[in-house]
Amino acid sequence: MPTRIQMKIHAVILWLVLAIPSLLFTFILYCSSSPSEPHLSNEKVSGVREGALNYTCYENYTVYIEIWYTAKFWIEGILQFAVGLIGIFGNILTIFVLSKNKKTNFNNLLIYLSLTDLVLIIIFMAMSTSTITANFRSQNQPPWFKILFPYFLWPFGHIAITASVLMVVAVSAERYLAICRPLQYKPSPSFYVILVFCISFSVNAGKFLEYRWFDYVDPVTNVTTIYADITTLMKNEHYVVFSKWQEIVLTGILPLLALIILNYGIYTKIRKSTKFRKKTSGNCGGYSRATNVPRVTSVPFRRSINQPFVRNHHGSNQSASSG
Repeated sequence: MPTRIQMKIHAVILWLVLAIPSLLFTFILYCSSSPSEPHLSNEKVSGVREGALNYTCYENYTVYIEIWYTAKFWIEGILQFAVGLIGIFGNILTIFVLSKNKKTNFNNLLIYLSLTDLVLIIIFMAMSTSTITANFRSQNQPPWFKILFPYFLWPFGHIAITASVLMVVAVSAERYLAICRPLQYKPSPSFYVILVFCISFSVNAGKFLEYRWFDYVDPVTNVTTIYADITTLMKNEHYVVFSKWQEIVLTGILPLLALIILNYGIYTKIRKSTKFRKKTSGNCGGYSRATNVPRVTSVPFRRSINQPFVRNHHGSNQSASSG
């Protein structure tokens, strides 16, 4: 079987191994959960707010809530937004520089990695922008954030995180094949991108079912407001534990092990190549020194051979003149 077909089969197997457990477990828990309420009642929302104000955990919630809001505003809002601006500038500059260079698989993968990081930064900057623009006292999120969060910002943010981590592994895999197996078939950058996107979307498909919209009617102003609330799936403790462990394994443990194995293979290959180069260059140096000896010692012999002709030449002239 051609190597190209084998790689595609291995990619499909990898995708199925990582995606099927996540999709199957999420589907079972979602179907087994009780149907969620269409909306929260006003009494329930008011009770939640009053319970939050009366919440105590070794400290008084009403005393430290202002400190919490202030820290959230500066850390999750201002600081995260500033770091995001630096990240956007760095990734755009990286894409511009790599686009001017030679179009190799490695450079194209780096461009795709920068694009993935760019999408991730934009999503989290949108979240930080909502924190900045929110009312500092009531902490009401802007309407556009309430609409985009359940079905766009939350799921696609996790998809972008997973894709960014897996793209780093894809870059290392491309370097491993180029250095350790130079004569083997090299997949195109689109092969890695499609595989990374399929895995990232499949393992995070449950994120689309974790939050939902509901309407809240203010009893005083009679104004309907859209809120984002967790679904019954997020209330299932088995799903929460599974989701957290899946995130740790797929974006932490497995990529770390893959990077260790791939980079160790690259390191050993370069080290062996360096040793072989030094060994061969040493042998060539000894051979050149050995071949230079006859060249040096042959100079006197060439002079001794040429001298009789010179003497004979002068001798013939002298004999001719004497004659």
